[in-house]
Amino acid sequence: MTRRGFLLLVPLALIGIQPPAHCANAESILRRTYKADRLYSYVGRQEATLSLWGSPTKFQLMFLHQRPNRDMQWPIRPDDNRDHPAGPGPGPGRFMPRGPQGRRLPAEERLSLLLRNYRLKREGTGQVAGRKATVLSISPRRPGNPSQTLWIDDDTGIVLRNQLRNCFGAMVSDTAFVKLDLNPGPANKLPFPDPPKRPEPGFLLLRPTYVPTGYQYVATEGIEIRGQQAAHLMYTDGLNTISLFQRIRKDEPPVDDPHRDGPRRDPHPGPLPPWARRGDPHKAPIQIVKRHLEDRSVTLIGDIPRPELEKMAGSLR
Repeated sequence: MTRRGFLLLVPLALIGIQPPAHCANAESILRRTYKADRLYSYVGRQEATLSLWGSPTKFQLMFLHQRPNRDMQWPIRPDDNRDHPAGPGPGPGRFMPRGPQGRRLPAEERLSLLLRNYRLKREGTGQVAGRKATVLSISPRRPGNPSQTLWIDDDTGIVLRNQLRNCFGAMVSDTAFVKLDLNPGPANKLPFPDPPKRPEPGFLLLRPTYVPTGYQYVATEGIEIRGQQAAHLMYTDGLNTISLFQRIRKDEPPVDDPHRDGPRRDPHPGPLPPWARRGDPHKAPIQIVKRHLEDRSVTLIGDIPRPELEKMAGSLR
């Protein structure tokens, strides 16, 4: 082979070489997580901390991923020493087909949207479940949106730990593998339930003329709320999701937002969560805005500043 021919082949060979994690930039590390679930099936035990309504709640989970996009997660007892599940028990399982925005947006479009709205930064290295990981932070380019920290496995690109903070910087959830097996064995053949059939909304939908900067419409699902037909509209900025629920109102008393001045007429009576008892509803981990508009009952839910949700609710037409 001539010297010139050799020099031409070298760049072609390098194209297929994946740079080691310690050399890769933040975007290429994040891209690996989008590819990892297509390449690997895995099973493991997780420890999770959830801080939605006051004091943190800790629990343990079994997590099963069957490539390319089937996930099952269910709670387990601390004394359950199984590393490989024989089936989704004893607690209730939860079928997770990649979340609403994950189901509707292609991976590349989802990543492009996230990069437009968030900054990525390598924060160093760590270890989770005995595996070396690169720590990646995802912070919003505009205030008023959540942030995320990921521990990404250096060998596979699997997310080993995921910390989510709300738009005020308070911890919402922290989930980490304590054991991870890339050879699920019989668990890889466990049957998954079929996704539930969703009825089509049987009424004309109200849609917002205002959506917070960076968010785009994703999809609409028909659902049932208390046996009544309803619609779930989803909007995302690549990481965060705003949910808009609406249904036809039937002989219901007026509903005031429970955090406005005046009487509290909540259709879901009960004790106020700690953040509401403190009189600080604008710093709740998740904001909920409820409205009655003509013949509709409307609820918006999202981790964004309350005025943004209220503005979105006020623009429904």
